[in-house]
Amino acid sequence: MRTVHRTKWLTFCVVAMVGACSTSETPRGGGGSTGQNGGNPGTGGVTASGGAAGGTTGGGGTTSATGGDTGTGGSAVGGSSAGGTTGGSGGSTSTGGTTGGGGSTNDGGATGGTIGDGGPTTTAGCANHNYALCNDFESGLDTAVWGTHANAGAIETTHVAHGTHAYHLYSSDKTAPQGGIMVATNLGTITSQIWGRAYVHFSPGPPGNHGNLIGASDGVWCQGCPGSNYNGNWYEIGWQFQGIMGNFHLENNAERPLRSLPYLMDRWYCLEFFIDGTVKGNERWWLDGTEVKYYTPQAGVCCAASDPTTPASVLIPQFKSITVGWVPYSGYGLMLPDQTKMVDNRVLNDAWIDDVAFDTKRIGCIE
Repeated sequence: MRTVHRTKWLTFCVVAMVGACSTSETPRGGGGSTGQNGGNPGTGGVTASGGAAGGTTGGGGTTSATGGDTGTGGSAVGGSSAGGTTGGSGGSTSTGGTTGGGGSTNDGGATGGTIGDGGPTTTAGCANHNYALCNDFESGLDTAVWGTHANAGAIETTHVAHGTHAYHLYSSDKTAPQGGIMVATNLGTITSQIWGRAYVHFSPGPPGNHGNLIGASDGVWCQGCPGSNYNGNWYEIGWQFQGIMGNFHLENNAERPLRSLPYLMDRWYCLEFFIDGTVKGNERWWLDGTEVKYYTPQAGVCCAASDPTTPASVLIPQFKSITVGWVPYSGYGLMLPDQTKMVDNRVLNDAWIDDVAFDTKRIGCIE
């Protein structure tokens, strides 16, 4: 097993993370996170979207008979509504705690160990797993699976999460190969629900402007097509304001964004996500096994949930394509939501992705 190369954390001053932001893009209480110490929404927070009703909350451990600790993780496969389930008193006595599944073990690769809020862990590699889609970049780019729009020359060996190869999505050095778009249209067993995992690294951090890493559509991505390249309704996992962003797009490009904390530092992160076409809502995602804190644009700015022009998502009974790659929609300057009090003048230098996998069950971070 290879451990993730971690870069020393930058000293990053954020006063109470959320409380320091105060303008129209200020993150509000992270009430969207499921099962975070009882799961009560933060004051003023918004409910996380996209959780499918009926999922079984994975426990971080069985509640003890003496009142027990609140389960701190275990995301439901179908998703629970934000707020989570608090461990009640009088529960069965735990003998060290039952391992939280956070999603079922998929192909024998997940070990039952836990990271963060109770998600499964697994081993690196594609050849030793039976995921619906997988690319660890150890064997190049299979154009029969991922199409011809990606740049195999952007696979490198100098900076990897695991194994010996990773995909260099972006470099400010214009003489270096730049990653393109991988497009998969044969999704195997995937229909209306997608579990995904990728390791991502932005150096020194993700830009403040919006961009896309992963897309899942009920249409097929098309280079150079007018309007949306996805030719359908689609979900996006990308970045904005130095954090991971989820977004739902109608075919006409109207969008419903959901932003998140924490702000990302200069290191590899295990990014897991769940896209559920059986319910109307946004995606959910986890960093290093812990579900993020969600927030939406506030009233009066573009795409706020209260804005009548912000669309609701639609049901997608069958996803037809998944994309992985680098799709920036604006500049590369780092910026935080509050431009007057929290200024960041840095610019993105590099971005990488590694250990990409998609399946019908939660995959887990790599041990």
